[in-house]
Amino acid sequence: MNETQQNPSQGKGYGRLLSLFGRKVKQPATPPPGKIAEAKPAIMAAAFAQGRKVLIADDDPVFCKATGNRLKAFGFEVTTAMSGSEVIRIARSEAPDVILLDLEFPAELPTSWDGFTIMEWLIQMNWSPDTPVIICTGKSGPEVEERAKSTRAAAVLRKPLDYTALLGVIESTLNPRGGLGFEPGGK
Repeated sequence: MNETQQNPSQGKGYGRLLSLFGRKVKQPATPPPGKIAEAKPAIMAAAFAQGRKVLIADDDPVFCKATGNRLKAFGFEVTTAMSGSEVIRIARSEAPDVILLDLEFPAELPTSWDGFTIMEWLIQMNWSPDTPVIICTGKSGPEVEERAKSTRAAAVLRKPLDYTALLGVIESTLNPRGGLGFEPGGK
């Protein structure tokens, strides 16, 4: 390794920050002036996420793993649930700070679950009404928006997720007084 390269897995510096996004990069230890703005959101997200629990509720193991890995890279503690009954159990026992909830789940006997049914159960159980639920779904349309509002969802995000937008929504729901600057398509 020459003097201008830094191993992303060693030490502190710009190379380490870019490795959070799943890329191995060869960058100078000090970022060029134009790149400092790109590194800033990663630093802020890591600080904001520390100790925050996220429950990812989705029956797709690939979505759970990919989204979980992204959130863990920023410092969130991540738990996954792949069925409706598992979502209810984990939400009650682990008290997550935020829930990412899909709308479609496979049928479980004797109950058929969907994301809105899960939210209604949580509301009926008077479970932590201040915990934001962010719906992450491939569905769209006015019906989804209306039901999301009626069940007090914090937001509806379409799959495939824009992870910058996801971080912005998580941050704004957990810290409504002031944002860190995560905006869809922003840096």
